[in-house]
Amino acid sequence: MTTTTPLNLGRDFFDSAETEILSMAFEKAWAFVEFDLMLGVLDASERQSRLARCLMALLKQGETDSTSLANSAIKTLRRNRQSEKQRVQTSRRKSWAQAQ
Repeated sequence: MTTTTPLNLGRDFFDSAETEILSMAFEKAWAFVEFDLMLGVLDASERQSRLARCLMALLKQGETDSTSLANSAIKTLRRNRQSEKQRVQTSRRKSWAQAQ
């Protein structure tokens, strides 16, 4: 009998082996993400949630090595944070220009 964890990522469950891979990858990535200054603007629960969703999406795409999953998730989170930061800056510039 296998243990499953319900998820909402296009399929309903990850099997126990996948859950173990996700757990190991989360631990490895969180050791970095927890103290990452770029991601530190997000509270810890938001960082954990984003990290978990990212890891699950990467696993769903076929990556099964926990270290590769962790590294890819960190890169993705940092890239996404940089994009968010740039969108906010652009939005502020537009608002400032419109106010002038």
